Amino acid sequence: MVPKIVAKGRSFKGAAAYLLHDKGRAESAERVEWIETRNLATQDPELAWRIMAATALDQDRLKEAAGVRRTGRKSDQVALHMVLSWHPDERDGLSRVARRSG
Repeated sequence: MVPKIVAKGRSFKGAAAYLLHDKGRAESAERVEWIETRNLATQDPELAWRIMAATALDQDRLKEAAGVRRTGRKSDQVALHMVLSWHPDERDGLSRVARRSG
């Protein structure tokens, strides 16, 4: 497995378009084998990016409601993209089901 953290970006929409569709073919969904979300109420990738973008845009109100101070530097680099890639020879050992050890 090769993990990679891609540089932060400004657009959840742009990241989703890149991940979910082949370049130049907006309706194609063959770019990645599967996508999984964490800490969201959906596994629908189109809805997930919209929820993440709305949360980022509403951060000041959410912090105030949670009692968190709105201090520090503001960043417009709110989208983080992480990739896990496997060599084709590792395909037979992969599963979408999480395995617990111990």
